[in-house]
Amino acid sequence: MPRRQIVFYHKPTGKVLKTSMGGLITTRTQILRYLPSANIREIGFYYEFDDTEVIPGSDLVLFLHNGLPPYLCDFKSRPKAIFITIDRNRKIILAAGRIKVDFEYGMGDQIMQLEVYKAFLKEMPNIEFIAGVDPIYKNIYPYLSPSPRLAPWGRSPEYSKYLRLELNHQHVLWDPRCGTYGKACLFGAELGLEEVREEITFDIPPPERMTWASSAGVDLTKIIRPLLGIHIHCNSRGTANWPLKEAIILSAHWHNETGGNVIFLGDEKKFLHYAPGILYHSFPCDWASTGAIILSLDLFVGVDSGPMHLARAGRVKQVVIWGGSGPQNICGRDPQWYDVLGEVDCVNQICASCPKGRPLCIELTTGQRVWKVILSNWEKIFPEQKKKGK
Repeated sequence: MPRRQIVFYHKPTGKVLKTSMGGLITTRTQILRYLPSANIREIGFYYEFDDTEVIPGSDLVLFLHNGLPPYLCDFKSRPKAIFITIDRNRKIILAAGRIKVDFEYGMGDQIMQLEVYKAFLKEMPNIEFIAGVDPIYKNIYPYLSPSPRLAPWGRSPEYSKYLRLELNHQHVLWDPRCGTYGKACLFGAELGLEEVREEITFDIPPPERMTWASSAGVDLTKIIRPLLGIHIHCNSRGTANWPLKEAIILSAHWHNETGGNVIFLGDEKKFLHYAPGILYHSFPCDWASTGAIILSLDLFVGVDSGPMHLARAGRVKQVVIWGGSGPQNICGRDPQWYDVLGEVDCVNQICASCPKGRPLCIELTTGQRVWKVILSNWEKIFPEQKKKGK
């Protein structure tokens, strides 16, 4: 459905001044056609769906996060467009009867979109649902549950009669309702769901774990436990990359004080640092092999990324290092003991890249601080052990 309604608003206050159906503005001076006496420096505009009820003088246009489009809210700053979108999408899907939903790339997104699929099954069980996924995830889907019928990502003549939906096609990182909704709820809104509060299961039988891990160059029979896994690099967001030197500090504490091995997950070429007790898996590595290693860990420490979400789905104990995002807007939950958030004033602003030039929200999180979090919660991580020790 095209966006045809032009919404004009006062930049300093965000108050909606006027709407106009149809038309296109190509230069700022054209604003004077609609608001002849306005100071165009203070006037902003954007395009909204033509069936969205916009109330001038009452509604507000807010910019919830840096670098992302404005969002329509009511006079109390409550997001308005999200509920209009949910209702509209639900009606379209029910009328279609069958849908092909192309999942957004990213392993973490695959996990959250499967949570949406599980919620969708409960809400609209009579709608035929096919998921379009990238081939790189094909070998891990048999171990994820529930799993929909799969098809290649993108348009295909075979599914021309299906309503095609591309989740998060605008690449928005946050749910505009904020609070503790999370990204799964954002995906769910595109499928007509008001909230998504589901968990999926990730498991690989132990014999198959051995096989998959071996294909990644890791012999699970020769590791020394407890085994710590560390993942520090997110390919899609620079604000979710933890400094290697801090990960080395953490791994040294672990190896020296527990006697256990540490395995770094990710491209071995990015580490270039071999220290006692540290293992690396072969790269490139497929997702089933990576998942098998994650399921074999005693503890996972990582950033907001695909491995973190796999560990979460596999019920692997974890400590999450957040930067540019937080557990509220990604996972839809309040921070827990295992969440390490940056100690800066701009933390949790949903930044894909740092507007200040350098993501101190994650760079200033030290390996020593993460080790202290592990030590202070040792009995939660290893309830069978009263204290750490070799």
